[in-house]
Amino acid sequence: MTKASLATIAASGTGAAGVGGYCSYQALFNKPTTLLSRIQFSLEKHKKILSSGDTEWSSWIEVYKSSENKISGIDANGLERWCETTLKSSDGTKLDSASTWCVINTRTLSEEISAISKVTLLPLEGDSSDAWGKAWDFYDENKTQLSLAIADSTFTTEATDKSKGTEALKKWCSGLLNKRMYESLGSEVKVRDKVEKWCSSNPS
Repeated sequence: MTKASLATIAASGTGAAGVGGYCSYQALFNKPTTLLSRIQFSLEKHKKILSSGDTEWSSWIEVYKSSENKISGIDANGLERWCETTLKSSDGTKLDSASTWCVINTRTLSEEISAISKVTLLPLEGDSSDAWGKAWDFYDENKTQLSLAIADSTFTTEATDKSKGTEALKKWCSGLLNKRMYESLGSEVKVRDKVEKWCSSNPS
């Protein structure tokens, strides 16, 4: 039976019967929309709504652990279950939290920067030693002035001169740029700013 037919039937009743029919019609077609449906409606192609058991949870939970924007009363062990329950609900007050913590960005950091930033990242493959050498020079000359020195212990140990520093910088950039956006980027302060500044060919 079509929606129009049901509306006609509901409207044809009189008195209590008519009201009852109309209310039944309203209940049938105005069911509360779940948060899952609301998020799916505007989901971007590089985003994924996590389901219970998805392999990405192990990485995403590590990001949640280090976040200062956790869901009130929900620890890392309870996040997956919270999402499973909340996405089935129609509680609009939880929409922002569900959109933040039940949805992941599947791009790599490299893909994300290329999509939303004006910087041109240096190539990680092929013969690009000259470009990385220039990047090292720029880093070495400006790291203190810009307050963006790389603190990673492996990097600081290996980057003892230009030759080793060039390789260390490329290695550091590669390790971060190949990470997915739902993976932890480690404890490096201002890591996104540092990647865009030191791993690009057009620093400013």
